[in-house]
This record gives sequence, C-alpha cells and structure tokens, in this order.
Amino acid sequence: MTHQSGIHADEYVTAQLTAAQRSHVRALQVVIENESLIVNKVTSIRGSWREDYNAEILPMLDKKRPCYILFKLDSTSEFGNDWALISWVPDSASVREKMLYASTRATLRRQFGDHLIKEDLTGNAFSDVDLNGFEKHLTSKESPAPLTAAEIEKASNLNNEVSGGFYAARPTGSSLQFGLTNGAAAELQRFARGLCNYVQLQTVGRMLEGLQTATGESLVDLKCADDFLPSIKIGGISRGGSVPAQKSGGPDSRPTCAKQLIDMDCEMIDLALSEKQIEANRIASHTPSNEGRYHLYRFYHLTHQQNPPQLFTSSHC
Repeated sequence: MTHQSGIHADEYVTAQLTAAQRSHVRALQVVIENESLIVNKVTSIRGSWREDYNAEILPMLDKKRPCYILFKLDSTSEFGNDWALISWVPDSASVREKMLYASTRATLRRQFGDHLIKEDLTGNAFSDVDLNGFEKHLTSKESPAPLTAAEIEKASNLNNEVSGGFYAARPTGSSLQFGLTNGAAAELQRFARGLCNYVQLQTVGRMLEGLQTATGESLVDLKCADDFLPSIKIGGISRGGSVPAQKSGGPDSRPTCAKQLIDMDCEMIDLALSEKQIEANRIASHTPSNEGRYHLYRFYHLTHQQNPPQLFTSSHC
C-alpha cells in the first residue's frame, strides 16, 4: 500500500471539482503547489470525447512537471458522467515529485469521487497517455491477464478435470443396434402422437422357427434384413432412420396389450405392452420381475393451472 502524503484539496478546490461534474467542463488539470492540490487549467466540451481527447490533454502535459488530469467521458452511470484520471509523471521529474504525486493520487480520487472515475491511467511518455495510449489501455482491460507457464499448465489441468469425469468416460463395450418390427414402430408412432401414454418393450432371443409376436407377426419371416425393418424417430432420438408421420384418425380400436419379442440372432424388438391410459402406480404390476423391459411413459400433472406432459424413458434388467 502506498504511503499517503497528507496533501489534499481545500474547500474551494473541492467545490471546483464538484461543480465540474455538473457543468460543461471536459478536462481539469490538477497540480500540487505549496503542499496542496489546486486546479490549474479547465477546458470545455467541444465535441465527442475522442475528438476532444488529444486537443485538451496534450497541451496540459509538461515534459518536466507532473500533474493530474481529470477527463470527462461521454458515457454515464447512475452517478452522472464517467471520468478518466490520468496521472502524468515524466521521467525527467525529480524523485521527490514522483513520490509526492504517487502518494497523493488516492487522496485526489477520494475527494473527487471514486465512484465517478471509470478509467485510471498513469504514464511517463506522451505515447502512454495520448488517444492511442488510452485506447490501448481500454483494450488491455478487456484482454485476459498474461499467465506464467505454471499458471497455464494449472489452468489446463483444471479444465481437463472439469471436462472429464463420469459422463466423459469412454464406453468399454460395443453397442447393439436392435431393429423394430412394424408393430413396434407403429405403436411408437401412436405414442409420439399422444394416442397412448405407455409403451413397454421386451428383448428376448428367437430360438424356435415359426415363433410369432402377440400382434401376429412372424419372426421367421422377418429374417435379419436391415432394409426390411422400419426405423422410428421420437423426440429427436432416432434408430436407423425415420418413419413418415401417419395422419391421426379416430379412436384406435386395436388391443391395448401386445407382446413384443426381440430375436437375439436377428436383433429384433417387438411390442410388449401398450396402454392408452395407465396410472403410474400400475406400471409395476405390468412389469415382470424376471425379464428385462424398456418403458416409455407420458405423465400428465397439473402445474399452475396447466397440464404439461412429462416424458419418461426407463430400462431395467
């Protein structure tokens, strides 16, 4: 922390600083004289802050004498116009002056109003504080701070830890792609259109010739031809391709319950169970305890006088 010099502005100068905040003033030059802060020069607004910057600030800079410049910007906040505080301390200034201006800067900020000063810039060469230098200062504030090699490595390790974890783990086993029978595909289309609220799928292997599903489809006839098997797309999740949407009709007179079998040799999935309307607490009674099943269930509930459905998918073995 910089030691404070004890130099401050008297009541008259403080009043000048306060008046400048509400007037047509563009810039004030403040210097230290006789162990006190005084306003040495004042300029008025002529154009935009960019147009006025060099024209108002550069004439106030002396190659040998330090000073402060309070420059009014065009941007505003809830407190009024934003300001920039420029501390000009040339290399040719004496050591005492450099120390004096460095230790008084915080006092000037406080007396003028810290909440009004948006930008704070210090320079010892004209190129540090002219318009180009000020714009470089603005750009540097928006850029990330430079990092050491150790900091870069630490940030990289932290990023890898955050992006890794359980969900980023690679699968260790190969996946199986099961095709859908026509009956299963049709029932899932009905589910997508809201014609039923529950569909259950079962996966079993076909061991016997002539085994038929509950919908009457022969697994022997299905063989293993991929192009024979329809694909389904529901809610953005697809298997193989898409089935053209069917036009909705009247109430479906088909049975609400049908067995779906999967031939492990041919990797087939068929409909196991479908309910037009079923309560959630009844699903368990329709689920065998010794067979794996897939479930799709649309749950309706009342929220804020609305009845938005929630879609649940589940699998168990």
